[in-house]
Amino acid sequence: MNALLSPFTRARSGSSLKVELIVVLALKAALLFALKELFFSHPAAENMQLPPAVVAQALLHAPASVKGARHAK
Repeated sequence: MNALLSPFTRARSGSSLKVELIVVLALKAALLFALKELFFSHPAAENMQLPPAVVAQALLHAPASVKGARHAK
């Protein structure tokens, strides 16, 4: 525990701002990685798997224009 607190103690004493920035950035990166793995690494349900061709078609397909549709003027 003492080894974990030593970078914070040194940085707070004003001897090294670099150490404090590196520790904070490392903690933020670790937190972001953990959140990504926790929430975005697996689909919400196993039955939500789609073939890549279907996904590509849905993303690249232009919507059909409707005849007689009036746009706001």
